[in-house]
Amino acid sequence: MDSSSAFERAHTDGVGQAALAAAGEISAVELLDAAITRVEATRSLNAVITDLFDRGRAQAAALDASGVLRNGRAGPLTGVP
Repeated sequence: MDSSSAFERAHTDGVGQAALAAAGEISAVELLDAAITRVEATRSLNAVITDLFDRGRAQAAALDASGVLRNGRAGPLTGVP
């Protein structure tokens, strides 16, 4: 999936994001990247004091690689940043 369509798909609530991830329509990394894009677009709000984006990307990549999202054993919000 290209990054623009992933970004557009990620503009839903957490339950919708979890459903997209569980269906394999978007990855945890794509969800996180969309969230980071939104955070960076609103940096002036100072809503994120210390970003842990690199750590989050590593964890999302590990989650994607594990297959947990696709095997039906994920929790209800697994993969949602």
